[in-house]
Parts: sequence; structure tokens; C-alpha cells
Amino acid sequence: MAQPPVLNLPLPLEAYGVDPLGGLLIYLALVVFLLTVLYTVGAPGWGQFLVLSFLLLVFALPLFAIDNVAVFYFLWELCALMCWAIGQNALGDSRDDNGVLPIQLAGGVGSLAVLACLVVLHVNSGATFSLSALRPEAAPWAAPVLLVAVLLKSLALAGYAWRGGRQPLAGASAALLMTAGISIIGIFPFAKLLIGVFGENADWRELCLWIGLVGAVVLALAALGEDDVRRSVAYVALVQVLLLFAGLALPYTQGLAGSLLILLGYTFASTTLFVAVSAAEQRAGERSLSKLGGLGAVAPGSAALFAVSGLALAGLPPLGPFVGQIVLASSLLRVQSPLPFVLYAAAVLLTVLCVLRLFRGLYLGPVAAAAVHSAGRRPSRLAALVLLPLLAAVALAGFAPFWATGVIEPVVSYLQR
Repeated sequence: MAQPPVLNLPLPLEAYGVDPLGGLLIYLALVVFLLTVLYTVGAPGWGQFLVLSFLLLVFALPLFAIDNVAVFYFLWELCALMCWAIGQNALGDSRDDNGVLPIQLAGGVGSLAVLACLVVLHVNSGATFSLSALRPEAAPWAAPVLLVAVLLKSLALAGYAWRGGRQPLAGASAALLMTAGISIIGIFPFAKLLIGVFGENADWRELCLWIGLVGAVVLALAALGEDDVRRSVAYVALVQVLLLFAGLALPYTQGLAGSLLILLGYTFASTTLFVAVSAAEQRAGERSLSKLGGLGAVAPGSAALFAVSGLALAGLPPLGPFVGQIVLASSLLRVQSPLPFVLYAAAVLLTVLCVLRLFRGLYLGPVAAAAVHSAGRRPSRLAALVLLPLLAAVALAGFAPFWATGVIEPVVSYLQR
């Protein structure tokens, strides 16, 4: 009998029942947790942020190890509740929901849809409570429903990321939710339920491919036309998430490897980008792109941070997920129709244009009045020091194929079982 793949990382999480994908996601979530907590030390609401973020990781660990259907859903909803609480804590006394209510409702619909699918699969699979024993033929219609539900739940986290709130906590919370939160609430359930249960069903894979690619283009266009800086950045981050989902749906080793490399680069580039936007908003006290400008003259560090992380997130070499995007693009060329590759290329190009538009609007041109009047509001020295390992991680992620083989290969093997 073949031995299960083992993740080549210091702590043997497999001994506690955590699969290689869960182990990778836990490590990435832990790194983001430590960096965002350090970045916000001393900020109003920091203690609550520390506790809630820690609880998110505490609930995620058994979620990644459990095989019981009922307990899996319960822990998944607990993690979602912690994400909601992190978003509420960042909001503080502000009541600026910034259009997030419809997104929250979509997330609620996603929760109910996942519950309904799991109940039907449980009943039609002989009332088994084991996730690994669920029979896909018991409810083949559940695969596309689960796919849409998980995507809606991930979209709800993006809504928390673009709301108003107190800085720098709002930026750090957005970074945590858009990286660790989406990994726990979106990526892992996607792999556990869809790849794990419905892996042989090609229909949901094709649907996921089209939803991911078309959705990425739509969100990139939305980001190009958005005046709210944080909402635009959230859209840009979601573009990468949808491309990642599309890659995971491909039945090729290249597609899976490319998606995992994108995940590594996305985690650090997205975290850094949200921190850079947080620093800019903290400095100017404004998030409307039409009212900003010239921040590069008064905050050159924030400008450099945004440029590096934004271009990394867009996949420009040699930073961030660019190798993963090349690998994923080569995998898309194996699909019979050329349209998936065209959509993918369009999404990447639009993302680059959006990052350049944001950089020009935030940091170039004449200095806006907001930047002049708010010159005293700067991130702390400790927050500035946290940016150094973030920038190093963004740079190292671009060379992941040279140092992360022992991490990527076991996860790909696990997903292909």
C-alpha cells in the first residue's frame, strides 16, 4: 500500500491527521497571523484582533484534520464566524459598511447551500458521517452547488476587506481575511469537498474553469473602474483567487502545481499590498482615488511597498506568483479551446493596468490636500520593521520552484489521489 504524501516542513502535522494541503495552508496562515499582529501592535482594537485571529487558527487546525461531516461543517462555520468578528473589530465605531450587506447575504446563502448539500450526501450515502466515504453518485448535482457556495463564501470575506474602519487595524484585518481567511473558508473546503468527493466528475471542473476565468476578467474590469482604493485592491486580490480556483479545477499536474505556486506568491503579495494601502490611507485619511495623489512625495516607503507588492500580485517577474502564472498558462494551452487561455491573459493584463492606475492615482502627480493635512499620521516603527520580512517573502515567492519543491510536490500528489 502506497504511503500518503508527507509535507516537507518542520512540524509533522500529518501525525495529527492534517493532510498536506491543510498543512501548507496552516503554515501560510500562521505567517500572515504573526506579521499582521506585529504590524498592529498598540493600535486600538489590537488585543481583540490578536484573540480573534488566534481563535481562527485554533478552529482551523481541527477543521483540516477532521473527517466527520457534521463536525467539519460546524468548525467551518466557526472559522467563518471568527472572520466576521475580525471584520467587525476592524470597523470599530464606524458604521461605514461600504455596500458590504449584499456580499454578506451571498455568504449566508453559501453557508445554507453547503449545509443542504452535505445533508443530502450524508443521507444518500447510507447515513455515513465520514467525508471520505461520501458517494458522489448519491447527489451529482451537489458538485456545482458546492462550487458556487464556496465561491460565494470567499466573496463575503472580500466584502469585509473593503469596508471602512480604523487604521492600521483595518488594513491588517483585510490582509488576514483575504489570505488566511480565504484559504480556510474557500480553498480548503474546495479541495476537501469538490476534489476529494467529486474528483472523477469532469462537469464541475469545466464549470469551475469557466467561472474562475470569466469571473477574474469581470473583477479586473470592476477594479479598473473603481474609485475606492481598498475596494479596488480587494477586487485585484479576488482576481488571483479565482485564477487559483480555475487552476485547481484542471486535471493536470501542471495546473495544480501552478495554482499552488500562485497561492504562495499571492499570500505574501496580497498581505503586503493591503498593508501598503493601509499605510497610505492612514497617512492621507482618505480612500477615494479621485481625492488622492502625490503620496510618493511624502510617503516614499509606502509607494515602494505598493509598487513591489502590486506588480508581484499582478504576476510580473521576478516577484510573487509569476512562475505559478506561467505554469498555469502552459496548462491552459492544453485545453482544446483557446478561449480559456485568452481569458486568463486578459485577466492578467487588466490586473497589471489596474495596479498601474492605482499607483499613479495614489503616489504620482501633485500632492493632494489630504496628504498635506495628515502628515503626522504615520505607521509606527515596529510596523515599518514588519514590512522588511514581508518584502523578502514577496521576493522569495518568485523563486519558489527552487526552494518549495518539497512543499508543492506532496500537495499535488495528495490532490491527485
